[in-house]
Amino acid sequence: MCYLAGTCSAQNVSAFFAFGDSLVDAGNSYYLHTMAKAGYPDDEGLGFKDYSPPFLDPNSTGDVILKGVNYACAGSGILNSTGYINGQHIGMSEQVGNFAKTRQEIISRIGEAAAKQLLRQALYMVSIGSDDIILRQLSPSNGFHYLDELISEFRTQLITLYNLDARKIAVTNVAPLGCLFIEIYISYQMVVMFSFPYVLGFENADSACCTGGPLGRHGAFLFGCRSFSHICEDRTKYVFWDRFHPSEAYNLIAAKHMLDGGLHYVSPMNLHQLAISH
Repeated sequence: MCYLAGTCSAQNVSAFFAFGDSLVDAGNSYYLHTMAKAGYPDDEGLGFKDYSPPFLDPNSTGDVILKGVNYACAGSGILNSTGYINGQHIGMSEQVGNFAKTRQEIISRIGEAAAKQLLRQALYMVSIGSDDIILRQLSPSNGFHYLDELISEFRTQLITLYNLDARKIAVTNVAPLGCLFIEIYISYQMVVMFSFPYVLGFENADSACCTGGPLGRHGAFLFGCRSFSHICEDRTKYVFWDRFHPSEAYNLIAAKHMLDGGLHYVSPMNLHQLAISH
């Protein structure tokens, strides 16, 4: 996410707004009572300054928001009911509502015409839905009815974003079932990563850097990596950081494909093409 935000800044994108779950949460979960928050500092705590600040950060106001805001929250989903098992969370609909508040603040600062121009040239990253799928057994709906509900709700959320002047919207696909550390099945789309990790410089694709243990075992902590967890010696050699999330090394490869990759990685255009489109 930070790699994307920094690159978008270099590409003269007016602003970068992010929505989603823990895959793109820049710190909103730190302000909530939830078991889904990360056990390590966010990128600002690690010295990375060039990224969209979390919406709940008291300092995310004034001219700061003109460069973008991150609304994502760990444990959240498309449906408001998703994530309650972890405690407080901000579902996608509420995230869109928070963006509406930011939009109004931007209008108040620079005027409606300038705000519309800024917002329509901004890039919007939406990465959500994994928790809806993983926790689907907790929903009263099931099967195709549940998927229809997800699609319908997500469509409404994206339309609302569009009506709030979002135009350049990038939506990441939900990982195929089994492509998370906590699941056993390996999909065709990830077979190279798992079977031949060395092709991309990895040495370990069947255990996580944080907490360790082979896929499917119960040795990993239920809520991901914590400050007291065991950390591998070289995290750049692992596909997974913990049982829920890919490693930074993997995310860097994925981000590069998203930015400049061909249609077999991102369609109908990559993020660089989207950023410079009119």
